[in-house]
Amino acid sequence: MRILALLNKFPFGVTDGGSAVSRALAVSVRALDPDATIVTPDTPKHPFQPALLPPALAAPPWQAISCATHLHPWDFLKAIVAGRSYHLWRYQRPASEFQLRRYVEQNGPDVCILEGMAGLAFLPFIRRYFPDLPCLYYAHNVEWKVWESLYNKIPAWKPQKWLYKHLYLHLQREELQALRLATGVSGVSAEDVRWFSEVGGIRALPVWYPGLWETLPEPRAPEYRQGSPLRLYHLGSMDWKPTLQGISYFIRNIWPRLKRAIPEAELHLAGAHMPKSWFTYRIPGLFVQGRVECPDQFLADKHACVVPVFAGSGIKIKVVEAMAYGKPVITTQVGAAGLPILPGQHYLQADSPGEFEAAVRTLRDNPPARHALALEGRKAIERFFNRVHATEALKKLLYSLGTGPPPTFELHRTKE
Repeated sequence: MRILALLNKFPFGVTDGGSAVSRALAVSVRALDPDATIVTPDTPKHPFQPALLPPALAAPPWQAISCATHLHPWDFLKAIVAGRSYHLWRYQRPASEFQLRRYVEQNGPDVCILEGMAGLAFLPFIRRYFPDLPCLYYAHNVEWKVWESLYNKIPAWKPQKWLYKHLYLHLQREELQALRLATGVSGVSAEDVRWFSEVGGIRALPVWYPGLWETLPEPRAPEYRQGSPLRLYHLGSMDWKPTLQGISYFIRNIWPRLKRAIPEAELHLAGAHMPKSWFTYRIPGLFVQGRVECPDQFLADKHACVVPVFAGSGIKIKVVEAMAYGKPVITTQVGAAGLPILPGQHYLQADSPGEFEAAVRTLRDNPPARHALALEGRKAIERFFNRVHATEALKKLLYSLGTGPPPTFELHRTKE
């Protein structure tokens, strides 16, 4: 069976949670079909850089589609006037669609996988020109729900309230239309897949947890000693609005209370696109260092991860990565949503300043609980995000599309 996979972004160079998922999808696709055609958008934020491809994935050569996805005020205004979703419309240019059509015609795939926002944008085009081609759409989020949650957080008096309402309502309409064109829809989040199954006209398939690791990284969980600094951390890119919103709220409304109650606590923030103003903060116990080149080194002396996210969809890869490294995690209900983990067993849930304070006290004062959370969290990630398991699960998803004879895949081990 020949596979063509359209990734959401070029997954090398810029490191973020979405890139990790796209990398995992590419690895599993090539494990199922070594000759698979992998197509990636070439965007200003995630430019196509073939030199960064690992040798094991580089051949056959990847294909790229030029996509001018940067914000262009005049195009944005035209989308508003036309009643279109600018999120999707910015991909849908004649030149980009021509390139994609050529790749499909040249490679003649038996099945097409379309991932994330880019896949959503091109799904109607694929269906128009290739009506009989089985298409699996793989969602990172219910995209409109992300923007609706951001809209709900904006006070009614702010002028951008209207803008966000426009963004999520038009995205909602076009996203639902596109999803109904797919042969089957899966996603990275169990919660999102459940929502797909409740919407008429969408054929929801089981969740697909990406194979992020063949072997988990070595644990980076130093033992905490009473009276010494208790180092909490958050490691993640700050160019995703729900993340930026959540950390901003944590700094303003949670950290001062937590620091007063637990003077030995420290908060270390790291990741790309850190707001410049944060480097000027003079807040006790707060350390901001921006992007880190070596995550292992950054994590070596950190005791626990905090993920205070209150909006969004999909899953939070930073939670998955922290558990893989053996770190106890404190996150919100939203932060754990869609993941195969339970509060109290795999992580501590906190949705208010008081709950965050109580959770940090537990990690400080209860070593058995701290160790159990780290152990059980790592076990869950090893079970569900294993690369071999994920590749087998993807094979079943493609077979469940129900077209043609059962696929006769032979798994090929592919290391990045």
